[in-house]
Amino acid sequence: METLLRLVVVVTLLILMFCFVEVMSHREKIGSYQSYGHMRL
Repeated sequence: METLLRLVVVVTLLILMFCFVEVMSHREKIGSYQSYGHMRL
């Protein structure tokens, strides 16, 4: 059970890092990124 919790935390951190990198690389096109992210969700 504890290993499952750790796995969830690690996956969440990876997703947050990925989102952060995506936002930083697309910062000059924030408007198009927001509509793109809305489509993905």
